[in-house]
Amino acid sequence: MAKSAFLSLSQATGVTGKSKSVLFKALKEGKLSHQGKDERGYKIEPSELFRVFGKNRENSTEIKFLKQPSTPQIDLENTIKIRELELRLEMERQEKEIFREQVRKIEQERDDWKQQAQTLLLQQMTKGAEEEKPKKKLGLF
Repeated sequence: MAKSAFLSLSQATGVTGKSKSVLFKALKEGKLSHQGKDERGYKIEPSELFRVFGKNRENSTEIKFLKQPSTPQIDLENTIKIRELELRLEMERQEKEIFREQVRKIEQERDDWKQQAQTLLLQQMTKGAEEEKPKKKLGLF
């Protein structure tokens, strides 16, 4: 189940190290904005908390309750998924190269046929021009 991107007032106290009354006062005075209120209370964005209060020194590197717990099973599953995606990507790259090679061959065949057609057309034009030349009449008349 995905965690909410918003923090409740209680969660915000843990992140900032400030009391609920301090946070509530900041909300009421408009110093701290929120994205609404639901059955769990205020919906506060972490970035908004950090803007107003900064990070709590104890939680300076991460918001622990937003981080998905890591277990060996999850790590193994993620490793397997990553490997499957890497293999799929490599197969796609190989297919792409095969298609590129096929396109190069088709283009070469096209160019060969074009050259052959131009050669035949030039031969026909040359032959037709020779036939149209006036023939020398034999000196009968």
